[in-house]
Amino acid sequence: MVALKASINWEVNHDLIKENPLARMGRLEESDSNVKVRYLSDEERERLMAALDDREKRLRAGRRSHNEYLATRERETRSEMSGRFADYLKPMTLVSLYSGLRRGSLFGLKWSDIDFFTNFSGFLVVFYARKIVMNNFLWKNMRK
Repeated sequence: MVALKASINWEVNHDLIKENPLARMGRLEESDSNVKVRYLSDEERERLMAALDDREKRLRAGRRSHNEYLATRERETRSEMSGRFADYLKPMTLVSLYSGLRRGSLFGLKWSDIDFFTNFSGFLVVFYARKIVMNNFLWKNMRK
C-alpha cells in the first residue's frame, strides 16, 4: 500500500493528477504480524503422521472394496490408488510442515512446481522464482 501511495504522490508532484485519492486512507492493519508461531511437538507430529497413514490405508481399502463391488456387477472399475499418495491431503501436510509455506502458496502448488530432477537436490521450486529448501525428510517422502 505504501508503494501505491508513493507512486500516486509522485503523479501529484508532477501535476499529472490533482490530488492523491489515498491521502486520507489510514494504515492497514497487519493481520499476520501478531500471530504467534506454534510448532508441533514430536508426539503431535507422530500422531499426525499416523493419522495420515491410517487415512491413506482407509482410502485405498475403500477403493478396492468399491472396485470389487463394481466388478461383481460387471461394471467398469475405477483406477487403483497405486501412486505414492492416495490424494492431496498427505503431500500438502508434509509440504506445509517441512517447508514453512503459507496457506496461499501451499494451496496454489501444483506437482509441476516441484522439481525432483535438478542437481540442486533438496529444493522445491515455487511461484515467482522463489525457492524453498526441502529438508531430507520431505525430499525422501515426496519422491517415493
